[in-house]
Amino acid sequence: MGVFQPKYIAINSTDEKFLNRIIEDVELHIGDEKFGVEELGNETGMSRSQLHRKLTALLG
Repeated sequence: MGVFQPKYIAINSTDEKFLNRIIEDVELHIGDEKFGVEELGNETGMSRSQLHRKLTALLG
């Protein structure tokens, strides 16, 4: 079980897959002090600002 588990959020399966990928990437790199938002964006194929907008839209 991960640190962050989205609950009580109405999301579709595509969004759920996206959030699960974000969680997996963060958990995979949790010990890497050089892994930040830029790297997370690169992992998902998004810019930092796109990633922020997407997560804000999904999670509030």
